[in-house]
Amino acid sequence: AIEAQEAAASARVGQTQEDTNRQLRALEAQLDALRRQEAEKAALAAAAAQNYDLFAAQLREGQRAVPEVVGVFETRIRAEREAVTVRYDIARIELRIAALLGVLVQGDRI
Repeated sequence: AIEAQEAAASARVGQTQEDTNRQLRALEAQLDALRRQEAEKAALAAAAAQNYDLFAAQLREGQRAVPEVVGVFETRIRAEREAVTVRYDIARIELRIAALLGVLVQGDRI
């Protein structure tokens, strides 16, 4: 009976380790995809900021109308928000990975 319990416990531990490894691989794949998105979103945000700066300068010189500049400004803000959202998603995935690996510290137990 004891040997059967040991075998069952060993099987449960093995299954748990396998499940954890599968979850880690999935999270790492998500993290890789998010890091690629982060680079793309950062490039888009930088381009939108440059575009806005150009339109704002042209507005000051009288070459652009306010509605045009406002539209470009909204595009800039949207691109910056998307870039920040991706960074938040990356941090969230990194925390989930840390939790699975057991490296998070419980502050109330220090």
